[in-house]
Amino acid sequence: MSELSRYEVIGYEDIDKNKTDETEVGIEPVRRYQLEDIDKNKTDDVAELIQGLSDKRTWIDSSQALVRIGKPVVPALIDALRDGNHSVRFRAINTLGELGRIAEAATPMLRQLRQLDPKDYIRNRADSVLNRINGSYQDKPSRSYRSGNPDNNETDDVAELIQSLGNQQTWLESSQALVRIGKPVVPALIDALRDEDHTTRLRAVNTLGELGRVAEAAAPMLRQLRLFDPKDYIRDRADWVLKRINPLAR
Repeated sequence: MSELSRYEVIGYEDIDKNKTDETEVGIEPVRRYQLEDIDKNKTDDVAELIQGLSDKRTWIDSSQALVRIGKPVVPALIDALRDGNHSVRFRAINTLGELGRIAEAATPMLRQLRQLDPKDYIRNRADSVLNRINGSYQDKPSRSYRSGNPDNNETDDVAELIQSLGNQQTWLESSQALVRIGKPVVPALIDALRDEDHTTRLRAVNTLGELGRVAEAAAPMLRQLRLFDPKDYIRDRADWVLKRINPLAR
């Protein structure tokens, strides 16, 4: 199994362990936004949400609210890509990735980050999000899976895709192939959440997040990971995905 590339972890960017904890910065948490709270025409709301990306305690709520607003927040996120705080840059990239193709205007700045950002995990995350925005993935598994291939009923194909989650060179397209298959892969992904390899667990969690509400059967196991996984970034990511699968989850 490959060593985890930490930049691939959406929601985990505490790379510089010797830096001052972000919770000590003194930024006041933004309020928890509900969809009906947000006026898309109020730039103050967007500015507050962008500021919330700088605080470990609030950034997930802020990012989710920005995604709900949609395309109007893209210019503000592009500005955040220039922030001197590497955590803000990373979280802005992740939020643009969640927006997907409607964030196409961010492509030039993301290309600059991919080439020039001093943090390697930000350079690599920018590359991943560029691929997502443009609808293409450069990492190729041993087999090329497209819609209709593999057969949804062939467990060997699903097993091969699950195995590929442990490979740095193949995991991304394998994850996308699993998402295209949809709900039938959820039991196999739940099994992958028990894998001894933390990289495989993380990528299984991420894939369940991409599946969204059709992955509701994974909620009990995700709750276990949220409480008991030895890796803090997997606990945090499981919490994020639980909210995505069921916005009312606690």
